[in-house]
Amino acid sequence: MLMVHRFNLIALLAAMLFMAGGCAVKPSGRIFVSERGSIDGERVTLWTIDNGQGVKACVMDYGATLVSLEVDGRRGETNDLVFGADGWQAGLNDNGTSGAITDGHPDFERRVWAGTPFNSTDGFGVRFRLTSPAGESGRPGRVDAEVDYVLTVEDELRIVMKATAQSATAMGMAHRGVWKLSDQDSVLVNGNRLKFDSNPPSNGNASEYFLYGDDAPLHLAATVHNASDDPVMSVWTNQPVLRMETTRVDDALSAVEFQTLSLAALPHSEVRRPDGLLVPGESYRHVVVYRLEPD
Repeated sequence: MLMVHRFNLIALLAAMLFMAGGCAVKPSGRIFVSERGSIDGERVTLWTIDNGQGVKACVMDYGATLVSLEVDGRRGETNDLVFGADGWQAGLNDNGTSGAITDGHPDFERRVWAGTPFNSTDGFGVRFRLTSPAGESGRPGRVDAEVDYVLTVEDELRIVMKATAQSATAMGMAHRGVWKLSDQDSVLVNGNRLKFDSNPPSNGNASEYFLYGDDAPLHLAATVHNASDDPVMSVWTNQPVLRMETTRVDDALSAVEFQTLSLAALPHSEVRRPDGLLVPGESYRHVVVYRLEPD
């Protein structure tokens, strides 16, 4: 019993004894927090989740945003896979916040969510909660949204988005994951390969893919390959659509945005299908997993 109490105390201290430094700190299997100024007069807080295996994820409460996903390389270097190391500032634009949670309206992306660190059998994480009052973004009733970021010891970043509504309303939450790509990288979706050395992307080049469905809880949406054609990262989801948008940054660097979506959340959808309607008593659940492949 004494060992159990001691373990609980250590876990609690790991979550509550915050240290300055944000994404720069290098703890082992813990969570650290730091403050990074304010946006629109509201304080912005960042949490660094370290899985103790050389991978660190930094998330912030503004927009429930993924700011960075850092991986230790073989030669001791640290590589950030997320486009925009300070995405909480550089990612702010007319199209929303890069790395943020969106529902097609600006209120999710441009609000400060309530963040709470936690640990589970899968790993350490941060849970964000937000209440959208009736009338906001045209919704007929209140919507309570929740997002979990969990970094596992298997080098997976799991994002679980949930919502409930007081009145029937259209719901389609998504994570706006924006990732760095070099000209030697490629993306594989449904057997189709997009290579950036021979076909450099233009800004705003977006495509939507209907994913091959199966009975598994999660199915593969996309795989990023390096110059040697080795998989670097794969994207998994429980949703049927992948929206991919590419942007040219400079002569050697591009960025790709992945959004996994329901059919009802497609930008050109004229009819709100039943899978996009959230009714009282039911819960919306959207899962996306970014799996880092072994180096």
